[in-house]
Amino acid sequence: MNKREFLSKLEEALVYELPPRAVDENLRYYSSYIDSEVKSGRSVEEVLEELGDPRLIARTIIDAVSSGADGIPGTADDVVYRETPDSDDSGYGAYGGRASDHGSSDNGGFRGSVEINSHTYSGCMPCLIAVLIACLIISALMGLLTMLAPVLAPAAVILLIWWLLGKAGDDR
Repeated sequence: MNKREFLSKLEEALVYELPPRAVDENLRYYSSYIDSEVKSGRSVEEVLEELGDPRLIARTIIDAVSSGADGIPGTADDVVYRETPDSDDSGYGAYGGRASDHGSSDNGGFRGSVEINSHTYSGCMPCLIAVLIACLIISALMGLLTMLAPVLAPAAVILLIWWLLGKAGDDR
């Protein structure tokens, strides 16, 4: 594989997942990285072998960009790129670039848009409060039982003997 093929595969893997600006930035980065390594005396094949599969690099980039500012997937600041109907049919996406500028000759009348995931936990809050209260009640009861155990054990034995004697007296 040569540099052009590598960058083409990388672009192909990124173009449907990221806005054009992010695709361009990453392509420029990897192009300049390859060039700088070649200038330092390495062969293109060596550099590309070290970099690995461009699709794996693309997946890593997509995951990192989609994870939002905190870099943690599945949190409220995650960014989702999705296709939405193109209202003006100009072919320009929400990021100021044409889909054809990024390896796709037919954008199908769609443009990219960004949606920030807004995870709401308000539905879980009553459940969490209920669990917390239940834990506190159980903890309090366990503490109370632990304190009363020295008294309750003999009292239970006395009540059992009294009950058995009462049963024995009823049989006469």
